[in-house]
Amino acid sequence: DAQTATTVEAGWRGRNGRLAWNAVAYYSWVDNELLNLRDASGVSLGSVNAGKTTHFGIELGMSTQFTDQLSGRLAYTFQEFRFDGDPLYGDNRLAGAPRHTINAALRYAFTPRFASEVEVNWRPDKTPVDNANTLYADPFVIVSARASYDLTKTLTLYGEVRNIFDETYASST
Repeated sequence: DAQTATTVEAGWRGRNGRLAWNAVAYYSWVDNELLNLRDASGVSLGSVNAGKTTHFGIELGMSTQFTDQLSGRLAYTFQEFRFDGDPLYGDNRLAGAPRHTINAALRYAFTPRFASEVEVNWRPDKTPVDNANTLYADPFVIVSARASYDLTKTLTLYGEVRNIFDETYASST
């Protein structure tokens, strides 16, 4: 069946000098949410409709220009995706939706054309892997670095190293 939803969302975005921010909150009542089910080995069993589900989330972001060369950004996402009185799963959390995600980065511009950045991506909480909420992916922190050099106004050379400390993690559940 077709998935339908009613969503209420409100937000605020602003800037004051070197500081910019945004904040958003939303709540969705979803009917017939399409869920992709997999067996224990990860093989897709296809998509099925859940009955009623709810999605609640808050997204907060901020960026600043500390100096002419140094800038930073910070983003936080909270999401609570749940079944709503499901006969099998009750009010369990939906699999694969992390509750907390934090992303932070610092960027330094050595010249107007050459810059480097360090980024931290943190999931501080366990994420359910199954809708019965019996199996969870562990929390993790990933540190990455990148650099870019503008060869021309329309061509940039870009390099990146992800997961510098070789953390074992499941990026998607």
